Amino acid sequence: MINKFEESLKLDQKSDKTVESYLKQVKPYLQFCNNKPSQKSLNDFILQKRENNLKPNTINLFINSMKSFCNYLNINLEFPKQKGIKPSENPYWTEEQLNDDIICMLNLFFRDGQSVENLLRFMFFTGLRPEELITLKKSDIDFEKKNILVNGKGDKDRLIPFELNNWVEPFLTRQSDGIIFNMTYETLRNKFGKIKRELNLNYEVTPYIMRRSFAKHCLSKGLDISFIQMLLGHEDIETTMIYVKPDNDMLKKACQKLRSK
Repeated sequence: MINKFEESLKLDQKSDKTVESYLKQVKPYLQFCNNKPSQKSLNDFILQKRENNLKPNTINLFINSMKSFCNYLNINLEFPKQKGIKPSENPYWTEEQLNDDIICMLNLFFRDGQSVENLLRFMFFTGLRPEELITLKKSDIDFEKKNILVNGKGDKDRLIPFELNNWVEPFLTRQSDGIIFNMTYETLRNKFGKIKRELNLNYEVTPYIMRRSFAKHCLSKGLDISFIQMLLGHEDIETTMIYVKPDNDMLKKACQKLRSK
């Protein structure tokens, strides 16, 4: 059963990462139910995961994988409502959350999951405004100095140091020149809307969440607020203060560092 499911995924041209993720989730369940999927065994398996205090998104990953498996088997099983990721006061994603809760799920509901992953990483580590992202050209990147020249709000230019790697190379090779990310703002917004729906996130998710995430990431790495202001392209540092206002988790970690010394 599992081998045929794997073969089906590969015939559908799912990425190796997607196939591995599906199989990793489905195999333990098949052992649990002795290769006889049923509503009762599914309910018992999910209940067992919850009793073991697994993270909501670990359970969500299993549920999404099982939905695909049930579609393959052409059987109808009811799935419980999926619990979303807890929101912060001003929602943003940490690097850990991006990797463990968001990116690991992309291939389950995006046909171009790898492309969306590259896009999210690029946005996370540059902090570009969505409007700046969709107008960025290959000629704006200095490959020798590893800088991105951004024409920002108010027609003001700024430089963003960036280590070019596999997150952006696929987009660069696809375009000889001209616009790198060939999409409209509406297309970009729809991608984030789909992430919100599929992961059942109970807070606002728009492209601007990546800009907030970049600012918080810079703050967590100890970058001075004046540098963050320059990277974000803010004229007024008060605007930057809104982006980098520490939340309870950040204050808690800061206090832990004080105690450790």
